[in-house]
Amino acid sequence: MLAKQISSPFFRHPDIKLYIHYDASRKTKQLEQLRGLIPSDVKFMLTPSRVRCAWGEYSLVQATALLMQTALEDGEFGADYLYLVSGSCTPIRPASSLIKFLKLNNGTDFIESVDISKNKWVLDGNEQERYELYHPFNFRTQRAWFDRFNKFQRRLGIRKLAPNGLNIHFGSQWFTITKNTSPKNCCSTERSKNTEILPHQLDS
Repeated sequence: MLAKQISSPFFRHPDIKLYIHYDASRKTKQLEQLRGLIPSDVKFMLTPSRVRCAWGEYSLVQATALLMQTALEDGEFGADYLYLVSGSCTPIRPASSLIKFLKLNNGTDFIESVDISKNKWVLDGNEQERYELYHPFNFRTQRAWFDRFNKFQRRLGIRKLAPNGLNIHFGSQWFTITKNTSPKNCCSTERSKNTEILPHQLDS
């Protein structure tokens, strides 16, 4: 499936280079099989290390930062923009359409960022609990324990407080950002003071 998507004309465009993070939970043999299926006219690079990813966990942030770092350190290809997509994303418009749009909006970053003190972002499910409670159990794979531990924390009145001056925003993890913005995001994930408020896992 992934190899078929990578073979799309979108990724064959000469002005596009694909940076791939392959989940560390998958076998190295599978990664090598994928490498062998990528067409020769697709420019690509694998991240030098891999993270074991789990839905709703901070590991997804780490994998994203690793992708950005790999792209920024690539001396053979100078990207103007970094465009984050998942392995299930399928381009439905030609790459030339995206490139034209970004040239017309050169220097603009495209990131969804909603101030939840002013607007509701979560339509169905927990909102403040995502960052005020601790989440050592995965929402999808350990749902029963996840719910029990949340109830336990509410009963005891446990609540994490955001650092002074930090205004919580929600938004999609998918983005298209400039090469100038990318280093700032990579660096911010490395500062421990910024990860104290972030839950180990996020619920839906």
